[in-house]
Parts: sequence; structure tokens; C-alpha cells
Amino acid sequence: MDQRRQNSRTRLAIRAGGSAIISFIVPGLGSAINGEWRRGALYFCGYVVWLIYILYQPPGVYTPLQSFVFLAGASLWIFQMFDAYQGAKRWTQRHRLEHRVDATVNTARKDGP
Repeated sequence: MDQRRQNSRTRLAIRAGGSAIISFIVPGLGSAINGEWRRGALYFCGYVVWLIYILYQPPGVYTPLQSFVFLAGASLWIFQMFDAYQGAKRWTQRHRLEHRVDATVNTARKDGP
């Protein structure tokens, strides 16, 4: 029983870490993989808008607004990686509960009339 619990924790860590790494590479994709499509699309669109704004600024001219937008975009990028990690943990927990319910139903059917 202890081995099964340890394997379950390992799978949870791999899935959650994988979602965070994927979100590091492509913002929003980790959330989309976790089944949160709207959230992933929102993160991706926000990142694209932020990237376009940052790339199309005249070189050598820096304003407080540019600094604020840069920090806000960087914060969004970090937050969406954390959210993908947490979303993977929620996904795993939800599916683990569904698996337990299915196992209980199947056991009851075998024991029943």
C-alpha cells in the first residue's frame, strides 16, 4: 500500500511540474493541458499583447509606463506557471477521486446479487 501511495505522489509531482515547465515555454499551454482552456487562452493572449507592446517600443526611450507594463507582464508570466502547477494538482486530485468512485461501484456490483 505504501508503494502505491509513493507512486501516486511521484505521478502528481511529474504532472504538476510538467505543466509548469510547459507554461514556462508557451504561456497558457500548461493550463490548457489541465483542461482549463479558457484560462490558458486568456494567459496566452495576455502574453502575446504584452510581447507586442514590449517589442514595438522605440529603442532608448523608457517611461514609467513601460516599466510598469514590463513588470506586469513578467508577473503574469510567473503567475500563470504557478497556476498551471496548481491546476495540475487539482486535475490529479479530481481524477483520483473519480477513479476511487469507479472502483467502489465496481466492487459493489461484484458483491451484489
